[in-house]
Amino acid sequence: MLEARGIETSYGSTQVLFGVNLAAEENKVTCVIGPNGAGKTTLLLTLAGILQAKRGDILFDGERLNDLPAWERVKKGVVLCPERRRLFPSLSVLENLTQGAYTRNDTQDVRDTLEEVFTLFPILKERRSQLAGTLSGGEQQMVAIGRSLMSHPKLLMLDEPSVGLSPLMRSKIFEQILRIRDMGSIAIVLVEQDAADALEISDYAYVLEDGKITIHGAAVDVAANPEVRAAYLGL
Repeated sequence: MLEARGIETSYGSTQVLFGVNLAAEENKVTCVIGPNGAGKTTLLLTLAGILQAKRGDILFDGERLNDLPAWERVKKGVVLCPERRRLFPSLSVLENLTQGAYTRNDTQDVRDTLEEVFTLFPILKERRSQLAGTLSGGEQQMVAIGRSLMSHPKLLMLDEPSVGLSPLMRSKIFEQILRIRDMGSIAIVLVEQDAADALEISDYAYVLEDGKITIHGAAVDVAANPEVRAAYLGL
């Protein structure tokens, strides 16, 4: 579904990504782990079209996306759930969710998607009139993921969904990521600092260090790699 080849991205004269290759398949979770500053968020922003790759190709369902702006990529099903949620705190839960459907004109399908989000996160239906800024961190993360689902993604990219959450809420979020994967016809790319949990729920994994992919493979194999165990799993 997604194939990134030789991606290089810079901030001005500072290069961050160096020839990154990555693939993601539908009905699978692909995680990207690595230290802070490795370029993980930059990679997602590049795939989403918020940053432009200086070199390389981004292919989605066989179509080259490099020249498409971010909103056009959303229309094609490439959706980013950003780090630290980025909600509109003075808008209600429902208003935040419907912002995710801004590229869609299929009114009934949008309503159906909203019901799917409420089924996935029942607490959001209860609190649909509550201001997003008054929710707990975990509930805000549910809104952020729900808003992304309102775009009807084929590729859902999640940037640090567990950041700032309690262990219990982190577990709930990871459980819901698996439920989303099992909803069908969706590929998930997960960037996550909690390497152990990310590897546990993922099918395939990449290790990004200093802007380069250093290790990749089936998640179970990456989790068993001695370097990964020592550097990221504390073993």
